[in-house]
Amino acid sequence: MKGVILAINPLATLVDVTHLIKPYSIVEAAMTIGSSFSVFPAGTIHLSVVDPGVGSSRRPIVVVTEDYYFVGPDNGIFSYIYTQRAGGLEVYHITASEYLRNPSGRTFHGRDIFAPLAAHLSTDLMPQRLGPRIDDFVVLDIPTPVIDNILKIIKGQVIYIDHFGNCITNIDEKSISSILHGIDNKDLHIVFRDREIPFKCCYQEAESQQLCVLLNSSGSLELFVNQGSASKLFDITVGQRIEIFIPR
Repeated sequence: MKGVILAINPLATLVDVTHLIKPYSIVEAAMTIGSSFSVFPAGTIHLSVVDPGVGSSRRPIVVVTEDYYFVGPDNGIFSYIYTQRAGGLEVYHITASEYLRNPSGRTFHGRDIFAPLAAHLSTDLMPQRLGPRIDDFVVLDIPTPVIDNILKIIKGQVIYIDHFGNCITNIDEKSISSILHGIDNKDLHIVFRDREIPFKCCYQEAESQQLCVLLNSSGSLELFVNQGSASKLFDITVGQRIEIFIPR
């Protein structure tokens, strides 16, 4: 893929965000893109290929926002981009074969379709020339937390487990702020498997093999073990429930 890009635009700057996405995990890829894209300079082209449907009828697409381009398959991989940039984006179904590698194979669309598309965009190709604009792009059904502002309760779940065994939930800082109203984070009661879990400000605050929670750098509530795998030590899996409340 890098060779294809550099053959089209030798001046392109290539940055690897990660090659550690679990095989076929579109949700994990979507979360990684959603939490990393905004630190890049305006004009960056984000090329993302976690593509279990390669060779099928799923569409290749380019997503255009005010500051960025996103190139990849129409399988929900850009779901967090859609939700964060709702109303401020355009999505194009790529049909212009002259910008693809010829011949194109059925098993490596990263090389044959997405890499050349990204390279041509980096040479100031207008995305409107690549194909028709679409509105029926695929959005993953990512669970959202349930917030009760009267009872001051948030119900969420684990949606992603990272390389270190940290368990990231769908509860974020914005959700927590909606019930706090001036109350400190440490006054929150966080319950997981009928057990109250202590809130910490950083990993180092936790005792060895103690299950704790914190707000990570992406603003998400995260179950963790200091220098250990929360997932392995406490048998935590995606979908398990977590609850936050403020005592009345």
